[in-house]
Amino acid sequence: MPHYAITRHVDRSTGLFILMLLAIFATELAVNELLNTLLGELDTLQTGFVDAGLLVVFFAPPLWVLCRKYFAEEFTTQGRNFTIHLTLVLVGIFLIEILVTVLLPRMMPTSDHQALDLADACLSTLLSAPPLWWLLFRKSQPRRMPLTDLLVIPLRLYVLLLVLIFLVDLVQALVFSRSFGLSDSCARIVDSFLNTVVIAPLLWLFVIRPLQKVAQSDRVRASAIHDQVNDAIVMLDAKGGILSFNPAAERIFGCGAAALTGTPAAALFTDGAAGLASLLEAADTQQRAPEYREISGRRCNGTPITLEVSISSSKLSGGGYLLIMRDISDRKKAQQILLESLSLQRATLESTADGILAVDLSYRVRTFNDNFLKLWQLPRALVADGDREALLARLFAQLKEPVDFQAQLEELYSRPEQSANRDLWLKDGRVLECSSHPQILDQRVVGRVWSFRDVSEKKMAEEELRKSEELFRQVFDQTEDAIIFFACGSCRVLDLNHKAERVFGFSKEELITQGLEAICRPDDFPMFCGTIIGTNTERSSLLDNVVCRRKGGSEIIVTMRGKILTLRGSQVVYCTFRDVTERIRMEREARNIQSKLIQANKMTSLGLLVSGVAHEINNPNNYIMANARVLSRAWQDALKFLREYHRENGEFLLGGIPFSELDAHSGELFEGIIDGTLRIDAIINNLKGFARQERNVQEVEVDLNKVATSAVTLLHHELVKFTSNFHVDLAGQLPKVKGNVQQLGQVIINLLTNACHALPEKSRGIWLSTGYDEARGEVTITVRDEGCGITRDDGSRIMEPFFTTKLDTGGTGLGLSICCSIVKDHLGRLEYLSEPGSGTTFTVRLPAQG
Repeated sequence: MPHYAITRHVDRSTGLFILMLLAIFATELAVNELLNTLLGELDTLQTGFVDAGLLVVFFAPPLWVLCRKYFAEEFTTQGRNFTIHLTLVLVGIFLIEILVTVLLPRMMPTSDHQALDLADACLSTLLSAPPLWWLLFRKSQPRRMPLTDLLVIPLRLYVLLLVLIFLVDLVQALVFSRSFGLSDSCARIVDSFLNTVVIAPLLWLFVIRPLQKVAQSDRVRASAIHDQVNDAIVMLDAKGGILSFNPAAERIFGCGAAALTGTPAAALFTDGAAGLASLLEAADTQQRAPEYREISGRRCNGTPITLEVSISSSKLSGGGYLLIMRDISDRKKAQQILLESLSLQRATLESTADGILAVDLSYRVRTFNDNFLKLWQLPRALVADGDREALLARLFAQLKEPVDFQAQLEELYSRPEQSANRDLWLKDGRVLECSSHPQILDQRVVGRVWSFRDVSEKKMAEEELRKSEELFRQVFDQTEDAIIFFACGSCRVLDLNHKAERVFGFSKEELITQGLEAICRPDDFPMFCGTIIGTNTERSSLLDNVVCRRKGGSEIIVTMRGKILTLRGSQVVYCTFRDVTERIRMEREARNIQSKLIQANKMTSLGLLVSGVAHEINNPNNYIMANARVLSRAWQDALKFLREYHRENGEFLLGGIPFSELDAHSGELFEGIIDGTLRIDAIINNLKGFARQERNVQEVEVDLNKVATSAVTLLHHELVKFTSNFHVDLAGQLPKVKGNVQQLGQVIINLLTNACHALPEKSRGIWLSTGYDEARGEVTITVRDEGCGITRDDGSRIMEPFFTTKLDTGGTGLGLSICCSIVKDHLGRLEYLSEPGSGTTFTVRLPAQG
C-alpha cells in the first residue's frame, strides 16, 4: 500500500479510535458521577452489571454510526462481517467493565470515591483499547510497520505524547504524593522536576530520535527523486536567479549546473526576462495547485526547445520559486506528425472514391467519410450519433438480401480477426463491392474498417462481357473452321476450339502441350512458324493448300488464315484452319470428270462419225465385192485363152507378173479380195450396231458366245497390240440370256479394253471365257488378265463414274460404271477379284433362259 494511502487510512482509524476511547472515558465518568447514589445501594456485582450495561447502551449507537459510515465498505472488501465484529467488540467492552467494577474496589480499598471513579474510567478505557484496535485496524495495514512510518502520522504522534505525559504524571502523583511530607510549593517543584526528568528521555527516544531518522530518510528520498527524476527541477531565488539544477535539467539544457547556478533563469527561455517575469507573476498569484503550461525555451547552445513548465512559490525559508520543467520537443514533433498524419488520413479518406466506415469491436461508429453517406444515402446525423441499431436498420432496408449480410456481420463479430469481401445488391439496382478488414493495434484487434465501392457499371460491363464471351465461345466452338490461338510473337498454343480437336485428332490439352509441331510436317514447320510470327496488326497471314498431320499420322490439306486479335487486353494470333482435303479431291475429280466428259463427248462424236463413215465405206465395199465377183468370173473365162496362148508362145508377163505365177495364185487373189470385203462388211455392221443407242433393254434371246466373238473381232487390233497371249474359251451349248446384244457386247469390249491397259508388258496374257453355273442358273462371262491388279483403296471406287487410274493414258473412268449399269439392267451382277501385282478377274453373271 502506498505511504500516502497508509497515512490517510491510519489517520482516519486512529482518529475514530481516540474518539471512541474518549467516549468510553467520558461515559464512564458521567455514569459513575450521575448514578453514584443508586450504585452505592447495590452490591459490587450488581453495580458492575448496571455500570457495564449503561456504558454499552450509551457507547453502542455512536460506535455503530461512525463505523458503519467509514468502515462498512472496507469490511465488505476484506470479506468480514461488520455486524458480527461490532457485536463482539461491544460484548468485550461489557465484560471488561464488569471485571473492572468488581476488581477495582478490592485493589484500592483505601481510596476515596473520586479516586475510584477516575481509576475506573481510566482502567476501563485502557482495557477497551485492544478490542477497538482489533475492530478498526485489523488487516488495514502491514503486519510490521517501521516506527518511523508510524511516527510520521501526525495524529498518532500527538496522541502518543499525550498518553506518555498522562501516564508519567499519574504515576508520580500516585507514588510521590504519599511518600514525602512536602509542602504544596515544594511538591509542585518536585512534580515539575520529576516530570521533566522522566519525560525528557522519553521525548528523545520516542520523538526526537525517530524524527531525525525520518528527516534523514526524507532527505535521501528527496535527493534520489531530485537526481533521478526525468523532469528538470530548478530552484530559483526571490529574484529569479538559479539556485540549484538537477541532472535532468543538465541533460535538457545541455550544460552543467555549475555554469548556470547564480545566473538569471531568463537565459533558459526564448522570451528572456519577459517570459521569466510572467512565470514568477503566475506563481505569486496562483491559489490552486500549480498547472503546467507550454513555453518556448532554449538550450545553452541556442537550440530552441519546447518546455512544459510548472512553477510554485517555495515554502522554504528565504522564499524563492520551484520550477519543474519537462522537455516536450519530441512529443510536440510527434504530435505534429500525428496531426499531419491525421490530416493526411482525413484527406485520403475524403478523396477516395470508396465509402469508408470504421467501427470498434461493438460496431460503434468511430469515423466515416462523405462517400459512405452518399453511397448509402444516409443523413450525417444518423451516422454521427453512433446509433448502431438505427444505422444497421437503414443499411438492411436497402439490401435485396439483408439476411445474408446480417449473417456475415454476426460471423465477423464472433471472429474479429477475419477479413471479408462480397458484393451487395441494392434494391435500387446498384451493386456495391464490400470489403472488410480488422484494425490491429499492438497485435490486438481493436476495430474493423469497411469500404464500399459502387461497381454497378463494372458489373454491367462484366455481365455484357460475360455474354459477349459466351457468344464468342459459342461461335468459337460451333464454327466449321478449326481455330487456334497462338501467343503473339511465338508459336505457343493458347487455346483451340472443338473443331480443331476433331480436325487434327488431338485433345485440347495435348495440342497446348505439344504445340504447333504436333500438326506440322518437320519440313513445313519453319514455314508455319514464320507465317504465324510474322502476323501483325497491319498484315494478315495466309497459307493456301498446305499439308498438316493428324494424330494418327494421316495427312490433310488445310488453308490457314491468321490475324491479330485483342482479347482481355492482350494480343493473340487468331488462326483458322479449314480442312480442304475433300474439296481438293472433289476439284481434282471435277477436273477429271470434265476431262472425261470431254473425252466422252469425243467418243460420242466419234461414234456418230463411225456410224457415218461406216455408211460411206459400206457403199464402195459393196462395189468392190460385186465387181470382184464379176472380175473373178471374167478372169476364169479369159484364163482359157491365156493358158492356150502360154502353151503356144511360152511365158509372158501380165501387169509385170509372170503368167504362170499369176495363173497359180489368181484364185487366191480374187478370194482375198472377196474375203476382205466380207470382213469390212462385218466390221462395219458391228460398228454400226455398237454405235446404235437403245434406251431400253430389248427382250430378245442373246447368244453370248456370238456376242463374245463379235467383240473379239472388233478388238482384234487392240488385243494384238497389247498382248501376244490372248485366249478365248467359249462353252458349248451355252444357254441363252434375255437382253440387248449391243449393250452386252459393250460390256465385253470394256472389260477386254481394261484388261489390255492393265498389262505391264506384251507377254502377259488375257483370257476370255463363257460358262454356265447350273447351280445358280446363271450364264457367266469371265475376263482375266495378268496385269498390275487393283489396290484396296481403288477397289472401293472403281465402280464410281469417272474414277480412273489411267487419266494420263486417256482413261475416262466410265467403262466399269457403264458395265455395272448395263449388267444391273439385265438383272445380273458384276464381280471382281484382284491381287495387286498378280492380276484381276471380272465375272459377269446373267440369269439364263429356259
